[in-house]
Amino acid sequence: MSMRSGPIMSAEPASSRERPTVLLLGPVGVCGPMGTFAAPPARARVLLAGLALADMKIDSLALFRLGWGAEANPRSGAVVQVAVHRLRAWLAHATDNLVTVISEGGGYALRYASGAMSDAHKFQQLVDEARSCPAEAPERVQLLEQALALWRGPLLGDVPSDRLDVAVVERLLQQRRWAEADCAEALLAQGAARRALDILEPAARRQPLDEWVLALLVEALCVTGQQAAALTAYDTVRRRLRDELGIDPGDRLRAAYLRLLRRSASASEPTAASGADRPVRTMTPVPAQLPPAARRFSGREPQLRMLNGLLEESIPETAIALITGMAGVGKTALAVRWAHRVRDRFPDGQLFLNLGGHSAVGPMSAADGLARCLRALGTSADQVPADQEEAAAVYRSLLADRRVLVVLDDARQVGQVRPLLPAGPGSLVIVTSRERLLGLIAHDGARTVELSPLAPDEGRALLIDALGAERVEAERTAVDALIRTCSGLPLALGIVAANLSAWSGSIAEYHAELTERRLTALEVVGDERQAVRRALDASFDALPPRAQRLFVLLGQEAKPVVTIESAAALLGRSPRAARRLIRRLASAHLLQERRPDAYTMHDVLRYYAQEQVARVDGHRAGGPAYA
Repeated sequence: MSMRSGPIMSAEPASSRERPTVLLLGPVGVCGPMGTFAAPPARARVLLAGLALADMKIDSLALFRLGWGAEANPRSGAVVQVAVHRLRAWLAHATDNLVTVISEGGGYALRYASGAMSDAHKFQQLVDEARSCPAEAPERVQLLEQALALWRGPLLGDVPSDRLDVAVVERLLQQRRWAEADCAEALLAQGAARRALDILEPAARRQPLDEWVLALLVEALCVTGQQAAALTAYDTVRRRLRDELGIDPGDRLRAAYLRLLRRSASASEPTAASGADRPVRTMTPVPAQLPPAARRFSGREPQLRMLNGLLEESIPETAIALITGMAGVGKTALAVRWAHRVRDRFPDGQLFLNLGGHSAVGPMSAADGLARCLRALGTSADQVPADQEEAAAVYRSLLADRRVLVVLDDARQVGQVRPLLPAGPGSLVIVTSRERLLGLIAHDGARTVELSPLAPDEGRALLIDALGAERVEAERTAVDALIRTCSGLPLALGIVAANLSAWSGSIAEYHAELTERRLTALEVVGDERQAVRRALDASFDALPPRAQRLFVLLGQEAKPVVTIESAAALLGRSPRAARRLIRRLASAHLLQERRPDAYTMHDVLRYYAQEQVARVDGHRAGGPAYA
């Protein structure tokens, strides 16, 4: 069975009534002369639905299978004849002879008087007319709304459709889905979002996996000020797609969600007086999260010039600067100082995120970092996607057309950083890390800015800034010795400057105490963040056990230069194994490579390594990890 272009018409004069007479788009029945609904008996409803859907002759045996759900037998023809006679009599009474059943060459068909037709045929007629109209034509929407108004419920609501022409049933359902989505899309384009919602909400309930319908629903809810409902609708379909089909939302649905997140999180409902579909929205916030720059800063002119060079280059993607160096060498201070210098070049905001790569509570996950950034960019907490990949896509979309400076401080792994990289040109990311993060260099094109300890004159300038030139110059020899003992680390020198400001003795006397107490003296009482030992603990704890053991062993060595061979001898392992561990220490900036396969250790690191002997030996006694 298949639908023809039109129903069988009588040759009698046309009736003035042009409304659908046989009703299929809901409970099956007919519309009588006065517009009242009437339903035939149960078996007659099946026969009426089959004949109306077919719009052509159905032979007697096929009609028997349709009405009785069984294979034909010798009595089938007679049984069908009786049933058709009863249906014909019922139709004559219910429709005032607008519809009847005719016999044709061993089969049966419906015949309509002029002006009568099924609602399914009328629906198709209106949809075809709408398709022929330009997309922006008002008539298109009018025709589609008329077509959709014919539906009174589920197709063939009280007739089992498995006996009917499956292709025709499916085609009607597909046409309804298209008409709903196309009409709603046109209404949204015209600014009639509330009319679109009247179509989309029931459509979404019937088609919970239809991404076109759901994308339009998210859009309509959003522009009518119902952001929370839009988010719920998106999250529901996202979970259904993943749970039932094993897929993520497609481009159309994802784009609708991104448009939702681009709107102000503080959008308000339209007022009743205005009757507007679109809510009033505030401007997208511009984050300004940079912490204050360090009060005292010395040197780093070559590194500042390298960073300035990134701004002058024409880079097709987001520029990335990776500032690396050992704990306490001043990575954050450099990043923040330079970020303040250039923040005016990034009018869309500055994001600062401490990734906690070496904090006591552990590294921040990329998902948490994305959530914080999205909230800073105006996304309310309930709109932040729980899925990390989805949150990263939203983050990139929000920054796609913006010039933003992003500072990611204390990264431990590339996985913390990569989801937080904007995708388009114009933005710049500064990453600080104790690790070399080679994957960020190789894959993402990061430019490395390596920080070494301060040179003696730079360290002296820092102390002069804190203590005054007169005091520093008066004990030049002691000051230089102090800088060497601190290995030129800005963190250590800052602690020394703070302690000397409250020290009543000479600098030489302070240096003598520092030499005796070493790391214990390199802390500021009452400020646990200002402690060299605490900073180094985080680097040491991040090492695997065998690398920790080698670090401690190297701290006991009197020789200033360590080679792969000497490290292998200390470990009692092969040069290959020693090289792997040496490179791990160098990657964490706990060793400095002077030439190929030759490394040195700063004095402060050596002091720290010597303190860890008991700790490593104790662990070694407890298990084989250090063997």
